[in-house]
Amino acid sequence: NNAQALAVAAIFAFNPSFLHYANHVLSEIPFTLVSVWAFIAMESRDSSERSRFRSRLLTGALAFAAFTFRINGVFILAAATVKEFLPSPEQKGLRWPTWKALLLPYLPFFLLYAIWRAVFPGGGEGYLQLLRAVTVHTLVTNALAYPVSLFDFFTSGHYSFVTAILLGPLVLWGAFTSWRRTAHISVYGLLTLAMYIVWTYLQGYRFMLPVTPFLVILMMFGLAAFAQWKTPGKLAPRLALLVQYGIPILFLLVSSALVATGKLPQEKWTPYDQPSSEMFQWIRSNTSSDAVISFFKPRAMHLLGQRLCLTPTLADVPKVSYFVYSKEHTWNEEHPSLQQYQQAAALTPAFENRNFIVFRVGPKP
Repeated sequence: NNAQALAVAAIFAFNPSFLHYANHVLSEIPFTLVSVWAFIAMESRDSSERSRFRSRLLTGALAFAAFTFRINGVFILAAATVKEFLPSPEQKGLRWPTWKALLLPYLPFFLLYAIWRAVFPGGGEGYLQLLRAVTVHTLVTNALAYPVSLFDFFTSGHYSFVTAILLGPLVLWGAFTSWRRTAHISVYGLLTLAMYIVWTYLQGYRFMLPVTPFLVILMMFGLAAFAQWKTPGKLAPRLALLVQYGIPILFLLVSSALVATGKLPQEKWTPYDQPSSEMFQWIRSNTSSDAVISFFKPRAMHLLGQRLCLTPTLADVPKVSYFVYSKEHTWNEEHPSLQQYQQAAALTPAFENRNFIVFRVGPKP
């Protein structure tokens, strides 16, 4: 209903966890925007066949747009497929869609993908090679960490385990009681979790951020189901209202306090500090416009260094003109050591400041 929609919007509008990414170039933010838009497109269907046709095409196009930010955008197609089988409120069993309805979202996705690969051939090999480092320890660690880090959204990373215990059952209950309306959302969230569980390095809440809109939606459905419990003195409905509207009010107070006291939480690295600004300035002034850079934040380099950029994997570094090495290991802890890079390519120092060394890259002799 409108009250629940307002509560969901307020939870995001006043959420202090987003302050953690102030002054940070983060692909998860536009990915979240596009992916949520895709799910809205799935719901934008009236009784006309033309509306359903447009909705499916738009869903596929938005799934591709999300995919260009993060590979898990492809899971939107799986969600769109599940959505076609969900029954309407008056139906008892599953709906059985036509093949045309099932395949329609895939057509714009793969058409745009083919164009994209033609324009930007190659790429991605370095990321795929990282999967070779996956171990049983990686899988267990990620499987325990990511479901809890989902709830960092509510606490900005503090007491997330306790929050998961308190709110997790509401999310699961909401998914169970509202499956006719939200099964596609649950499938999308589970596939995203599964993908990151098998990923080599643990990134925590940053990777979970695009799932949080759906987490909150399922929580609201859980609160709605809880409010329907018949308890003495209408305890359940009152408690549900307290949680539903108390969370955004709490977020507003916390966010206002953080801004007022100047204690905004920050990422480990920000592209606007002095050493980073010096490095980007050097790149812009001393490299050719067609130079390709290797840097641990490719999007930040493309935006602020104004150069094409690849990831700093051992497979990608020999392909670039310059390699930017970070002296702060905590910023790029998932990447190899400088000695390993020097074994992969000939590196000649060209610029250095407190935090970075820029190397010219040549072939190994």
